[in-house]
Amino acid sequence: MKSDQMLSMIVKNVGPDKIEIGYQISGNKDASSRILIMGGGAQMIARPYGYCNELVSRGLLLIRFDNHNTGLA
Repeated sequence: MKSDQMLSMIVKNVGPDKIEIGYQISGNKDASSRILIMGGGAQMIARPYGYCNELVSRGLLLIRFDNHNTGLA
């Protein structure tokens, strides 16, 4: 994955409660990774794109996800 690409996915039937999780990955797949966990039931897109793009521009692989029953999932 190139640094300017973003992959969005939804995974279904996760864990014993069979929840769905929406997530996005951006940045270089060979880079050091960071996961952004949004609290309070907020969507992953609640963090400004500029913030995420800055982390990716500094050479990180960024992973962010929606909490259960919010946003994409």
